[in-house]
Amino acid sequence: MQFLRRFKVFAALAIVLSSMVSANAGPTTSSQVSNPWFLEATLSATGNPLQFGFVVSISGNTIVTCAGGQVYIFVRKGSKWISTTQTAILSASDGSYLSSAAISGNTIVAGSGSTNNGVGAAYVFVEPSGGWTASTETAKLTASDAIAGDFFGSSVAIAGNTIVVGAVQNNSVGARYPEPNGSGAAYVYSKPTGGWANMTETAKLTASDGAAGDDFGYSVIVLGDTIAAGAPNVALGSTYLAGAVYVFQKTGTQWVSTTESGKLTASDARDVGVLGISMGISGNTIAAAGFDSVDLFIRPASGWRTATQNAELADPNIYFFGLNSVAICNEYVLAGSPYTYSHPIADLYIEPSTGWANMAPTNRFSVPAGNGNGAYGWSAAINGSTLAIGSPLNAGAGGNVIYVYALN
Repeated sequence: MQFLRRFKVFAALAIVLSSMVSANAGPTTSSQVSNPWFLEATLSATGNPLQFGFVVSISGNTIVTCAGGQVYIFVRKGSKWISTTQTAILSASDGSYLSSAAISGNTIVAGSGSTNNGVGAAYVFVEPSGGWTASTETAKLTASDAIAGDFFGSSVAIAGNTIVVGAVQNNSVGARYPEPNGSGAAYVYSKPTGGWANMTETAKLTASDGAAGDDFGYSVIVLGDTIAAGAPNVALGSTYLAGAVYVFQKTGTQWVSTTESGKLTASDARDVGVLGISMGISGNTIAAAGFDSVDLFIRPASGWRTATQNAELADPNIYFFGLNSVAICNEYVLAGSPYTYSHPIADLYIEPSTGWANMAPTNRFSVPAGNGNGAYGWSAAINGSTLAIGSPLNAGAGGNVIYVYALN
C-alpha cells in the first residue's frame, strides 16, 4: 500500500512544484569533498521478487528487506560484505503480504497493512540459536480496536524490547468517508517477560490535533524513551500537506496511551512539504525527510516539546529533489532522492565538529554504471560506517538490488 501511495505523492509533487522556486536554506559548510566511500557489495534475491529493496534496515551484521510479500535476510560473514543472495526468507504463517520490516539485534518485525481487507497485522521473528533460517513468525501483533481499512502494519519500528506499528488510516477521529480516511495512530508493544507472543498493544499513541487524512503513522521510529510518528499530510494553517512529526516521551516505566509530548514542524513549512515521509533517530537527534530537505530536531535537556528544526540539510542547487528516505547514525545522515532529475542520488551529510547546522551534502552517491536508475535511494539505512541504499525498481542488469557501501 505504501509503495503505490508514495508514487502518487511524488507524481502530485512534480505537478504542484513545477513552477515553484526552491526554498532551501543555503549551505553553511563547504561543497562536496572527495568521496571516501566505496561500493562493497550488491545484495539481490533469488527469483528477482517484486519490490526488493523497498525497505531496508540494518542491525549489526544483518540487513533485512521485503520483497514479494516476504522478508529477506542477509548476514555478513567475516568483516566485509560480499555480493550475495539472501541467507534466509521469512514468511507470515497466514500468508499475509509483508511490506514493511525493521530489525534490532536478533529480532525482526514485519508489517502487512493490506491483510484482511486492510485490517493489517505485524509479525515478530526471533532468530533461532543456530542462526536465521526460513521460518514463520514467533508472534503476531494486532490492534485491539482494528477494523478494515486501518492499514495497521503499514510502517514498523523496533529498538530493544519495544515495537511500534503505524496504522495510517486508523479512525481515531471523525468518520471515514467516502472511503478509509482516518487520521492515523501508532501502537506500542513491550516485550513480555516470557518473550514475544501473540498480543494486542501495550499503548496507543495519537495526535492531539489529528484530522482525517493526516496519515499519522506513515513512518514510525523508536529509541529508548522516545517514539515519533510522521504525518506527512498534516496541514499547518493554510499550508497544504506541510507535514509534521509527533514525538512521544515515556515518563514512567511503561508506555501508556497518550497524545504527543511535542509536535515538530519546519520553520519554512510550505505546500506539499510532506515532512515526516521518512524518519530516523540516533541518540538525541531525529532526522525527518520532507520533499526536498531533511530537518534535524535535537532533544532539549528538559525533554521533547513542540519545536521547529535545529538544522536543515539540503542541496540548494537542486531544483527537484524528490526525497523519499532518510537514515541517521551518530554523525552521519543519509538521504535518498529517487526522483531527482530522473537521475536518482543519495546524499551523505556529516556532522561538523561544531555541531549540526544548515548545510549542503558532504558526499553524493549515484547508481553504479550499467545498473539502470530505477528508484535508487528509495530506502536507506546506516550502521556505523556501513551504508545501505535500496533500489527496488532497478531497471538495469542488476535487477532489484540493495547497494552496500563501506568507508575506505
